[in-house]
Amino acid sequence: MNEFAQRGITAMGIEPTDVGEFDRVYHLACPATPEKIRGDPIGTMNSIMDATRQALNVCPTALFINASSQGAAYPNVNTPMGAYNAAKLCMEVYLRYTNRTVISYRLPAVYGPGMNRKFFIPQCIDGSAYCPTENRDYTIAHISDVVEDLADLNPIRARNTTLIETYHKFVFGEWNIDTRFDK
Repeated sequence: MNEFAQRGITAMGIEPTDVGEFDRVYHLACPATPEKIRGDPIGTMNSIMDATRQALNVCPTALFINASSQGAAYPNVNTPMGAYNAAKLCMEVYLRYTNRTVISYRLPAVYGPGMNRKFFIPQCIDGSAYCPTENRDYTIAHISDVVEDLADLNPIRARNTTLIETYHKFVFGEWNIDTRFDK
């Protein structure tokens, strides 16, 4: 929130049942850990849709900024992760049919100070994520860039990479926890 304050923006966390007058409502909250998603896919799907409807009611005149993690465009809905991605996609379609001004962002994998050690970028940094056959594409961004771009309503600065490239760049020192990417 310090990045918001530096831009003269007052940011505050609110509960979905709070109502008030705001210029913008950022809808960011969602169960996002694989453990929660796998443990309760139905609850996760309900949470995504219920929280979205509640967030829309916080201030009906505010610009509504929806942000959710990147997921597969055509998820395999027969898995808990696929159900999660399908619910996010459903939420985005739902938002298109509201009479609200909505900006939607797909958030990349983020890294930076205080990052969750369970995800792949910190594991690349400490060297434990190496998988020589993993060549899946990822989009990554520094958390400071994500916050600045959301505050300024700009496209998020990010880099497309693979797990192998990410591992090598962090382990061999070309990138570090402070590395930020320009477009």
